[in-house]
Amino acid sequence: MSEVTKIKSIHLAHHLSEDEIDVSYVEKPYGDYSDPIIKLDIKEFDGEVEVKIPYSKVDELIQALKRSKQVYDKTTHPDVHAELGAEIGGGQ
Repeated sequence: MSEVTKIKSIHLAHHLSEDEIDVSYVEKPYGDYSDPIIKLDIKEFDGEVEVKIPYSKVDELIQALKRSKQVYDKTTHPDVHAELGAEIGGGQ
């Protein structure tokens, strides 16, 4: 039987408060002889998605996320909330 250890819940910015990503460590996900995995439960207002990642791919995933952040940091983004005097919310 699998054993799930919740590591962290991350609330998604610019979304409803119940939207989040739960990161979990799962021991024996497919039975007694299966390797551990990372499980991401992505919960949004319109449903839930479960992503399972083998630990052999964790470094590759982390590098992809870091690369995505580097691309983001090099890109100019307009401050769409400047007229509100707030960090989030509102709109035109």
